[in-house]
Amino acid sequence: MRGITAGQLAKAASVNLETIRSYENIGLMPEPPRTRGSHSACGHVAPGPRRA
Repeated sequence: MRGITAGQLAKAASVNLETIRSYENIGLMPEPPRTRGSHSACGHVAPGPRRA
């Protein structure tokens, strides 16, 4: 399974990429596996509801 990148996840969730990284760092989200090109493959995480 290929998954999406952290940037794609951030865009889909309407948050900044640094927010995704911060969530990984504090343990709110599991750190995703890396692709061969060292990109985050975030296919294991579904974006939640969008903020108002």
